[in-house]
Amino acid sequence: YNEERGSFVSPDIDIPEPRDPIATPLSASPIHRYSFNNPAADDAIDGVLTDSIGDAHGVVLGEGAEFTGASLRLLGGDSATAAYGDLPNGLISGLTDVTIESWTTTEGTQNWARIFDFGSNSPGGENGELLGPGDDNEGGDTDGEGLDYFLLSASRGTNSNDHRVELRNEDPAGGGITTLDATLDKGEVPNESPAHFAVVYDSDGILARDFAGNVTGEAPVIKLYFNGEFVGEQETDIPLSDINDVNNWLGRSNWTVDANFEGTFDEFRIYDYALNQDEVLGSHEAGPETLNIMEVTAGDCNNDGIVSTDDLACIVGAEGADGLNSLLTQLNVIPGDLDADGSVAFADFLKLSGNFGSMDVGYDGGDIDGDGSVAFADFLSLSGNFGRTSEVAAASSVPEPSAWLLSALGVAALSLLRRRKAGRNRN
Repeated sequence: YNEERGSFVSPDIDIPEPRDPIATPLSASPIHRYSFNNPAADDAIDGVLTDSIGDAHGVVLGEGAEFTGASLRLLGGDSATAAYGDLPNGLISGLTDVTIESWTTTEGTQNWARIFDFGSNSPGGENGELLGPGDDNEGGDTDGEGLDYFLLSASRGTNSNDHRVELRNEDPAGGGITTLDATLDKGEVPNESPAHFAVVYDSDGILARDFAGNVTGEAPVIKLYFNGEFVGEQETDIPLSDINDVNNWLGRSNWTVDANFEGTFDEFRIYDYALNQDEVLGSHEAGPETLNIMEVTAGDCNNDGIVSTDDLACIVGAEGADGLNSLLTQLNVIPGDLDADGSVAFADFLKLSGNFGSMDVGYDGGDIDGDGSVAFADFLSLSGNFGRTSEVAAASSVPEPSAWLLSALGVAALSLLRRRKAGRNRN
């Protein structure tokens, strides 16, 4: 081997250069959204945390919370008494991928406080749920231990610039733990503006490749983003389905010895897919009050961001003839103007005749009625409008069709039809 290895050349692998992220709209909305815009109240206890997208409404438990009118403020303190947000069970264990996004402002440092912690507490299993502050799962003087959880800490210990994302699977024991620690430059506490966090669980986030660059496998990964920027990632072998998420908390830890969060929640979202870096940046730039989803333009039936003749077949399937006519009007296109140049002319007839009998060629291929095929009905539509011009081509001089030309078009179409029938008969 040592004698021969010098003659071998490593293959060139085409690995794209990294690029700066580009803020893009979300590909889909979150499945749960909490905006904490309850009417201002000095005491938020038992206040409802409304899920404006789903039906996973939560509640404020404990002592020391208020609604500001735009956020939920938690005053922090011992988890046996201090306030936190309690969301319904089972929010993430039924998902394959998840992104948990929050805008929070830290107003004071509490030991190992949480932004969110979804999981279970000792003794685990069905009894792993704590029903409120002071519930110790019959543990007596023993501090409750978090067994399963997916969490983002507001601090590591009492350092509010240090954060931890952790995934633990010890309910039942033996499932392992994945930890991602990060130190962020957030400045002094209290912070003046909300911090944007996005924690992503991506079931195929890391791709394994061979020496030629071919994908040979995939592995789940957890990722952390802060204020739109990628912070770090860590591979894991724990599926979300293994998490016994019966204590889904905002501002409280499944370890009862940890203190509760001191600060405000402006926005909290849960997505059932893994946001990419561009989407996270776009969401950060849009801010907590706006869902950065691409606006659907009237007539953009295929959701490609533009209204064009490509939408015609889609609109027929969705809205029928009325939708087709409405879109043609919006586009200022006369039925039969296949090249959308403002007039129905011989070039349009040639395109239609060349595709006569074809399937799925779209409007500009001759499928004027959007039914999926170029047929005699399309020819009749074109011939009926032959010579017409739209406003965009009003300056062009297009003569009215003569009787002999319309007759010729009809004969040509019939000839095409007979030719195709004869071909089928021979077969």
